[in-house]
Amino acid sequence: MKMPISMVSVRITNVRFYLVLSAAALFANTAAHAKDLYLSTNGSDSVSYAANDQANPWLTLEHALASIQGGDTLFIRGGTYIATAKHQATVSGTQANPTRITSFPGELATIDLSNVHFEWLALDSIDYWEVSDLEFVNSMTVMEVSRTFISTGNVFRNNRVTANRGGDNISTVRLLANARNSVIDGNEIIGPGRKADGINHNTSCVYMDRASNVQVLNNRLSNCVVGIHYKHTVNGGGGSNIEYAYNYITGTDEGIRYNGNNGYIHDNIFGLDSGLGTVGMENGSPGGDNNVFEHNTFAGGALSLTDAGGGAQNNVVRNNVFLDWAAWVVVEICRWTTCNHNTTLDFNLHPTVDAIQEYRIPYTLSQWRARYGGSASSIDGTAVLQGGLTPANVDDYRLAPTSPGVGAASDGTDMGARIDLFGGSGLSLMRPTAPQSLVVN
Repeated sequence: MKMPISMVSVRITNVRFYLVLSAAALFANTAAHAKDLYLSTNGSDSVSYAANDQANPWLTLEHALASIQGGDTLFIRGGTYIATAKHQATVSGTQANPTRITSFPGELATIDLSNVHFEWLALDSIDYWEVSDLEFVNSMTVMEVSRTFISTGNVFRNNRVTANRGGDNISTVRLLANARNSVIDGNEIIGPGRKADGINHNTSCVYMDRASNVQVLNNRLSNCVVGIHYKHTVNGGGGSNIEYAYNYITGTDEGIRYNGNNGYIHDNIFGLDSGLGTVGMENGSPGGDNNVFEHNTFAGGALSLTDAGGGAQNNVVRNNVFLDWAAWVVVEICRWTTCNHNTTLDFNLHPTVDAIQEYRIPYTLSQWRARYGGSASSIDGTAVLQGGLTPANVDDYRLAPTSPGVGAASDGTDMGARIDLFGGSGLSLMRPTAPQSLVVN
């Protein structure tokens, strides 16, 4: 996939991704304030900012968040904390020294959001915050970024979230139009339910609205209407530059709704009990162009590249596995009208019947080749998974040695998600570099 010259290429643990970095991000120095702060269920809010340390922690989330300065790290000791109000952040960190909220190493802090009506943490014109290694329960939206102004470099990592409320465009993390360079990594997010449970059809685990340069990596997303929802991108206009990778999405009505451009959607598992993924205007406005869908395993539904407004063009679909256990498992292109979609398909494992559907006309793989002359290296057949007919975890979605598609991808690996590249998710609880002032006791 061609990337603009202005992009910076970065490699981390076998994952190649692209971020647009602002001049401020490239040349940011240490924040003016950089202090380790502590919160405990037996603390006191009468402690001053200067006196706060491991032996003298604060008591309430509201006081701690109101006191934190840019570049500080707030360590929350183990226990349950009842949030009582939304926090609108007013201080930024920097790329070198982000503002952090995290559990004390080796302990688990649980934040109960029952009393917070909508979002808990709002970052608007606020840069470089990291929320990590925390548990959230009874939540609606935990973090919202850029409701009005540009916010850069915010991270939601290694958290466990159990939501109990949905709504129109509601999710655990909401990245709105001015969010830039955001990372959602290693979380376990359990949504409030599915359509059959009476949950609003636009409820998701992760929601984006025209956000740019976002990575959604190594998450476990379940029990929601939509796993990852990206909405409202202008057809063919500019790049949203989105990467979804190494996510395991189960128990959803739709694995993804995606309207972004110039994205790289690779190595995701859409589980047997997750529905189709839709790309294009059905997600709010024309879009869904110039994306690569590669090395994904679609177990429970189709990939639908469809747009009545002329979007969902120039997409590449390769090295994927489409299982034929569900009632409707095809690559669908241009459902509503004839369009110059220019879709490239190859090196995919398709079901034997109805591998591809274009303009609501189904084609077997051989019929598709006869029509367009492409997809020469794709295979038709039924995938055999290591977990058999009832895969229950990531490893179960490996292709068994006897399966079609083994070693048949364009890069010589197996078709479908490359399981060995998946990382852990949720509550690592141990920071790689503990501050010198921290004593674990």
